[in-house]
Amino acid sequence: SKMRGGDIVGIADQFGMQLFGELDYIREANNCERFGELYGEWENVMVPDVCTPLTRKKVLVMEWVNGEKGPWPGDDGIKMVRIGLKCSVDQLMTTG
Repeated sequence: SKMRGGDIVGIADQFGMQLFGELDYIREANNCERFGELYGEWENVMVPDVCTPLTRKKVLVMEWVNGEKGPWPGDDGIKMVRIGLKCSVDQLMTTG
């Protein structure tokens, strides 16, 4: 087996195939809506709406949000990391 031999590339490929093979955008849409309920009112957090009538198992349709794609340089980047960490810690410690 490639897994026992320590074939890191093979292991990563297998992990990727498992991950993308099991991706369900209907479940992801539900997760997005829950994230919006929890964090959508936080300062500097914008959660796009999900278009559930058009979302399918392999297609996720969301509201378009104008903005600047990261990475963000300097203080803006640090601010974004802080917001992300705050959401992550809250999920781990409070909301699950």
